[in-house]
Parts: sequence; structure tokens; C-alpha cells
Amino acid sequence: MAWSPRVINAIGWKLRTGAPWRDLPERYGAWKTAHERLRIWTADGTWERILDEVVVKDDAVGNAEWSFSIDSGSVRAHQHSAGARKKGDAPPNRRRLTWSPPQRVECAAAARSFLGIPDERDPGGHMNTTERNRGPAGEEPVVPAPVTERQPTLLDQMGGPMGFVYSAVPVVVFVAANSFLSLPSTIIVSIAVGMAITGYRLLRGERFSLAAGGLLGLAVAIGVVTLTGSARDFFVIGIWAYLAGFVVALGSVLARRPLSGVVWNLVHGGTHAWRADRRVLRAHDVATLAAAAVFGARFGVQQWLYVSDETGWLGVARIAMGWPLTILAALVVVWAFRRSSTRLLPSA
Repeated sequence: MAWSPRVINAIGWKLRTGAPWRDLPERYGAWKTAHERLRIWTADGTWERILDEVVVKDDAVGNAEWSFSIDSGSVRAHQHSAGARKKGDAPPNRRRLTWSPPQRVECAAAARSFLGIPDERDPGGHMNTTERNRGPAGEEPVVPAPVTERQPTLLDQMGGPMGFVYSAVPVVVFVAANSFLSLPSTIIVSIAVGMAITGYRLLRGERFSLAAGGLLGLAVAIGVVTLTGSARDFFVIGIWAYLAGFVVALGSVLARRPLSGVVWNLVHGGTHAWRADRRVLRAHDVATLAAAAVFGARFGVQQWLYVSDETGWLGVARIAMGWPLTILAALVVVWAFRRSSTRLLPSA
């Protein structure tokens, strides 16, 4: 195993400071790498061989003074107590310092205990699963935090940024094909494109309900066109759905039960007296009126184009008044939801 200066410096920093491995500065690299190298080099006797070499070289030089760090304090032995040569004494015979096998085992065990190096190893000398989860400085096993699944946002529930494309393509294809193809050919092309989009969304891993919902809406619109034989009826269901949305939203405001407030209360358990708070009620009035305005504008414009038999412009209006206005109304509803949560939920 190669000796990396950065790893050696990392081990030295750890032993010098006594800090936990996880506090190792970034300039030394990953702490797991240094910890693993220290563990392996201790297990295979690398540090003992280094100590033997140092002892031999220092004994050859003479007047070597050894110090041992204990609890960050330095305890030094006087040179006389270490057997150094005194004045008038003959030079002693230098011998290489050797340890008996029991001494080596005891010393290695003490070093592992001090450095937090685990004893349990598999036959290959690698850390097992318990060791990988254990803190490097004798800490308790580190249990990985549970992975919390990300909650889908409002944009995700609406199909994400690509949802606008998925909803616009069938309309564009129908209007474009109807301008130079017969109605039966236009229907076939639209169904083929709708099925291709649904298959593509499923391959991308989208929910089946979300991917198939667009195909279902297209199938219903194509069914109406097939029954009536008029291309403009491709938009008739959407037009009347806009009228229904306008009536329901406006009616809920007039009844002093704005629809967005009802939905917020149901989402949060249905037990909040949200109508008693004037600011919350006013916020939901604004949000629901914004939704009613969107529905009303869509109905008014597209119904006028429907009566005028402007199929091409109906497609343009459907796209232009689709997602842009939906996002605008959604932002107002989110604002009302947040105000309600801030005022009525203790933890908000």
C-alpha cells in the first residue's frame, strides 16, 4: 500500500490533537481513508517495524531521549535513568530493542484501544458492517439517518415543467392536422400522438394515473368529435368544464365558504375554525376569486371562439390560457394556504 504524505499528515494531526476523526480538516482528504490506513498499518505491524528502525538508528547516534504522550501531557525520562553514558563511564554495548510476543500483543491492544481501532475483523482484515457504522474514536455505532422521501410539490402533482408540453402537444397536433387532413385522419393522428406521449411518460417512470390521465382526456374529446362530426367539438368539454369551475368557485365565495379554505381545512384535519379568522377568510376569498376569474376568462374567450367556429384560434386560446393562468392562480392559492397555516397551526 502506497505511503501518501497527506495520509501520514492526517494520522499525525489526529494523534497530535486527539480530535475525533470526523473533525479531520479537508486538506488531509477523507477521514475514512486515513483511519483505514492507520488500522491496516497497525494490524500488519508496519508501525512496529518503523519503531524498530528508529530505535536502531537512535541507539547508533546516542544520547536519544524518548518521550511518551499520556493524556496530552509530555513525560520525559532523564538521560541518567534511561541508561545514557555518564562522564567517565565506558560506552555501553548498544543492543537492538526487542519485544517479546506477549508484549507486542499487549502493546497492540493498548494502541487499538487508545486510537479507537476495532478488534473485530473478517479474515481479510477489512472492516465489517458493524465497524463501518461505528465511530472511529470509540464512539457508539452510528446508525444511518432514515431517508425521507421527498414530498411532491404542487408543480410535481401537475406534471412538472413537462406537463405543459404534454398537454399542449395533442392540441397542436389536432389543430395542425385538421387544417390539411380529413377529420378521420386527424382523429387517427391525434390518437397515435396521444398514445406515444403516454408511453414515453411511462418509460420515464411517471405515475400511471398521471400519464394515463392525459390520454383519457384526449380520448373523451376525440369521442365527442367522432359523435358530432365537428372538429370544434374537440374543445367543447373543456369549455363547459370552465363554466362549471367558475360557478362553483364564485358560489363558494358568495356562500362565505371559499373553496380554497374548505380544501385547506380538509387537508389539515377539518377541525380548524378558519372562517372565524377574518384575515384567513379574506385570504381564501382572494384565492378562490382568482381561480374563478381564471375559469371565467377561459370560458368567455373560448365560448366566443367556439360560436364563431374558429377551431384554429380555439387551439391557440387553449394553450395560451392553460398553464400560464393555472400557475398564476396556484400561486395565489399557495399564498392563502401559507397564511392560514401561519395563523392557525401552532407549529407553523
